[in-house]
Amino acid sequence: MPEDTKTIEIHLTTSIKQGDEFETFTFDETGSLTNKDGAIYIRYVEHGETTVPVTLKVNLDQTLLLNRDGQSKLHLHLDPKQTLTTHYLTQLGMITLKVRTQNLEIDLANGSIRANYELLQGETVTGSYTLDLTFE
Repeated sequence: MPEDTKTIEIHLTTSIKQGDEFETFTFDETGSLTNKDGAIYIRYVEHGETTVPVTLKVNLDQTLLLNRDGQSKLHLHLDPKQTLTTHYLTQLGMITLKVRTQNLEIDLANGSIRANYELLQGETVTGSYTLDLTFE
């Protein structure tokens, strides 16, 4: 199947709750949307304190892969049907985490992806996250 790529404008809001601390980050970036072999790839670069290449892959089963490849490397598989193990590569070394997805809404026709998930170390929640991405 041929690859179909188009340029999109992305608005992303990410909220992070770790303990008593709460932070929200907002990005407006230009990116690309590629349809390849039935999967949808959204790629962009976050421009903040550093630049971080990000790839979101929407799988045929409506799960989401989130890859952040900056100074730290994080590869998350968001699937509300199961808790999954992932590895977070930091400058201090590899950390094993579990990803528990509470909610995942993918509406490509209207240009939106929303996810609520937790990262756990062992059975301890290290953070709760909300991702709200829209594109056109």
